[in-house]
Amino acid sequence: MTKLRSDKVALKGDFLKKEALADEIISPGQLVELTATGIRKQTRIGATVDTFVPVAVALDADIVYSNTNGIDVDYLSGDIAFYGVFPKGSEIQLKVPANAPAITKGVLLGSLGNGFVEVATVSNSQAIAVAIESVDNSAGITPAFINVEVL
Repeated sequence: MTKLRSDKVALKGDFLKKEALADEIISPGQLVELTATGIRKQTRIGATVDTFVPVAVALDADIVYSNTNGIDVDYLSGDIAFYGVFPKGSEIQLKVPANAPAITKGVLLGSLGNGFVEVATVSNSQAIAVAIESVDNSAGITPAFINVEVL
């Protein structure tokens, strides 16, 4: 039996709900950072957003409004984008890029520097989460979600 994917980014735990203008196209589940004009995909490889913000992730618009926009609907540049600030121990869905190497449960993940996560390595040694499921998107032509626990 295939496990169903949640239609929400936030899975378990409390978090701060925030909003800002999207500076670019942002997908729910991507890591984000603040800019002078809003938010964008996190650009720093292996970095947490700020010392006071453990992990900030774009949310599905359903988190605030009851509408048909789900986890697969991107925010466009200029849209009001909702994001969550997640503390240690939160369980969330993050995005891995298309053609990403397989990720196994228990592996540490770091920022790829474009809103996506990957297996933590020397180049992105700042682990921000641990995979709580295995995901193989190595043959994927589109990004995929992975369930993680924030470190």
